[in-house]
Amino acid sequence: MANRFISRTTIVNNSEQYKEYLLERGLKHIVHYDTPIFSYPTEQELKNIPYTEYTWKYGDRLAKISSEFLGNPKDWWIIARFNKIATETDIKIGQTIKIPTDLTELRYLIRG
Repeated sequence: MANRFISRTTIVNNSEQYKEYLLERGLKHIVHYDTPIFSYPTEQELKNIPYTEYTWKYGDRLAKISSEFLGNPKDWWIIARFNKIATETDIKIGQTIKIPTDLTELRYLIRG
């Protein structure tokens, strides 16, 4: 099986957001893979998907919100794709995100 990261670039992350984490572990930075570019459903495709709105707070994580609203923390990526973001670092405190309430059609759209 081929390594899915073989063509991905790495990034040195010393973001202020991780300052405490880095200090606790005696690190200067974190090295991780670059975020892939995703294709997202169009506004037209999403217009009939019911959703609820949620205001992002300090300490929120997509997995936590996915667990609370969708019943499974592993479905965090569904919320990310629905909001056309790659990771939770793309969300700012106070920003409103949309959480889909019916995943039937959405799962088909975001995997297709």
